[in-house]
Amino acid sequence: MSHSEIRRAVVLGGGGVTGIAWEIGVLAGLSESGISLADHADALYGTSAGAFAATLIASGADIAQRYRDQFEQADFEIAVAMPDDVAQRYNEAVQANYGNAIPLAKAYGHIARTSDPVSPDVRLRVVRHRLGVDRWPNDRLRLTAIDADTGKLVVLDSSSGLSLVEAANASGAVPGIWPMVSAGGRNWIDGGMISAANAELGTGFDRVLVIAPVPESTAGFDSVDAAAAKLRETAEVTVITPNRAAVEAIGPNVFDPSRRGACAHAGLIQAREASAEILARWVA
Repeated sequence: MSHSEIRRAVVLGGGGVTGIAWEIGVLAGLSESGISLADHADALYGTSAGAFAATLIASGADIAQRYRDQFEQADFEIAVAMPDDVAQRYNEAVQANYGNAIPLAKAYGHIARTSDPVSPDVRLRVVRHRLGVDRWPNDRLRLTAIDADTGKLVVLDSSSGLSLVEAANASGAVPGIWPMVSAGGRNWIDGGMISAANAELGTGFDRVLVIAPVPESTAGFDSVDAAAAKLRETAEVTVITPNRAAVEAIGPNVFDPSRRGACAHAGLIQAREASAEILARWVA
């Protein structure tokens, strides 16, 4: 197979505002090492936090500047934490639907409908600022969201009938934290509620790079490593997940914007260390 015939995908997972910062750090470290994901990827899949990182790649954003931004105060970001009552409802939903994706996703949809998160207008301002663009940059960008009514994971792209802002907003609509998104005649919640990374979306590609702030599943579904193992039956797969320093930087609350700088720095260091492997296994 010639170099031009090799099909490459990047899969970027969810993990809150700290996950975005860590992923931006990873992207900055790769760029520093001469690796431009945009130049090689045939598809960019983004889930929740990863939806924003994937958009930065696809739109040709200045990653070095976005990295520096993580060390500045972000007045547009909202500091939140998972409310105790919502966490309890999550636990009950998982216990009742452990390992059953569709029923569990529907249960999360019910939580989204019956919670009182921040206002949609406030959330939309955050989404717009994070994206930096309001139009789909190309058809390689694909963002995930879950249909709150059917429980099915949907991959949204430029042909899906949703604007980029709507799709990114839907992809990160964590039930009970951010408002459910109604767009395109459907109701949407966060695409990472069953799998934070959705690494299986790399199926069908020859080389897959998975960048996942949250590597584990707590509801009986594949971890990132387990999903990657399945992908390796037909593809070359490289996985980057937070190391010990990154986990410490992320801390206990992935919605805490005050940790952005530390998370970005941790991601940068990890990417520098992983760059040779990515050059050999994903780019070459």
